[in-house]
Amino acid sequence: MLVGLVVNRDGFPQAHEVFEGICRIARPCDGMLDLLDKRVGLKPGQTVVVDRGMAHKENIEQITSRKLNYIVAARQSERDSVSRCV
Repeated sequence: MLVGLVVNRDGFPQAHEVFEGICRIARPCDGMLDLLDKRVGLKPGQTVVVDRGMAHKENIEQITSRKLNYIVAARQSERDSVSRCV
């Protein structure tokens, strides 16, 4: 099961959607973004948070093509192994 959650700037939930799926299998998120956009109207510059199972190339391209920002939730050991921009 996958959960899409929209919160406002103060962190209060505005909408949610539950999607069928196996989190370990990479799957396109375009349909999820379409449903959330229909419910709340996603705007360029808003931020989408995905877990590492959803952070594959196709999904990142779908997010950025809508001019949305993204954050990937990952384990600390994974974050430590990525080069950092200073």
